Amino acid sequence: MHTTTDADDTYSAPFEIVSPAPCDGWLGLNVTPADNLAGALTIYRINFTTFKPVKKGGHINITFPAGFSLTNVSVGPCSPCEVSLDSVIGQTVVLDILADMPSKTRYKITLNNIKNTLMPDEYTLTLNTTYANGTLAESITSAYFSITVPSEVTLRMR
Repeated sequence: MHTTTDADDTYSAPFEIVSPAPCDGWLGLNVTPADNLAGALTIYRINFTTFKPVKKGGHINITFPAGFSLTNVSVGPCSPCEVSLDSVIGQTVVLDILADMPSKTRYKITLNNIKNTLMPDEYTLTLNTTYANGTLAESITSAYFSITVPSEVTLRMR
C-alpha cells in the first residue's frame, strides 16, 4: 500500500498500484483478413492469448458476424497448437483441440475460404475456449477489423 501527500500535507487514503488492462496487441484477440474487400473470398489470421489452459478434447469456437459466409471454411496452420475443424454451426467455426493448450501463450490460427460480408463496416469476432465437458473456459472479443469497398468503381453504360 502507498500513500501520497500534497502541498499542505494532506494524506490520501491508502491505495494499491495495479497493472493496466491488457493491450489488444499482445493479450486478447486480433483478426487480420488477407483481403478486406467486401464480398472477397479470403483467409483470416486469428491471433490470441489465453489466460486459462485448455486440455486436449476441448474446443475453440470462433463466431463471425452475420453476413460472412463460412460454407467452405477450412483450417490452415495453427501455431503452437494442434486443432482440426469439428463443424460450422451458424456463424461459428468449431475447432477440436488435439493437444493441450497452456495458458499465457500466444496462438495463431488460420482459417481459409471465408467470404467477407457485402456490407463495408467495422466488425469484431468472438473466440470462446471450452473444456472437454463443454464448460466455458474463457471468451475474448477481438479488436475491430474493417471490411471495405474498392477505392475505385468503374461503371459501364450500354
